[in-house]
Amino acid sequence: MSRLMIHRTQPDRVESILREGLRADMPVNLTDCGDWAQLWYEANPVFLAMPDAPFIAALDGAGVEIQVDATWLPLVADLPSLCDIGGRVEDGLIWWKAGREPPALLPYLDEHGGIEIEHLIDPGTDACRAAIEATGTAACLEDIPPDRISMPCVAAGVSPR
Repeated sequence: MSRLMIHRTQPDRVESILREGLRADMPVNLTDCGDWAQLWYEANPVFLAMPDAPFIAALDGAGVEIQVDATWLPLVADLPSLCDIGGRVEDGLIWWKAGREPPALLPYLDEHGGIEIEHLIDPGTDACRAAIEATGTAACLEDIPPDRISMPCVAAGVSPR
């Protein structure tokens, strides 16, 4: 069973993405909180979102939606989105004020509401998976080949491959 996720891009990038795939380490526009995240990722990730993620609704149709089969991709936490839901970054930790912690992450937070970032960027940890659940978004630090990418051709105005 595939795990469908969404990537948003500019219309002028669609053809090259369908042909070449999504490449990690391409320029990205991060939130104000996101610039620091590149130090942890050591690259610009490909950001993905679950189809029902609040992030997708907030874009209100901006850009072109590309579908990605994320099955077996090594996904890690979308660190900037953790900040967008109230996380604060300090000394290698992301922490939340008491009562503001994401419920999915509660089992992994220390007594001060924090978690070491290294646990969030390791795709093998339960904490990483919980962070992806908490935001509905993920980061992929590897290229995503074109055979994992599709899009509703009619909606995008792009002819099928």
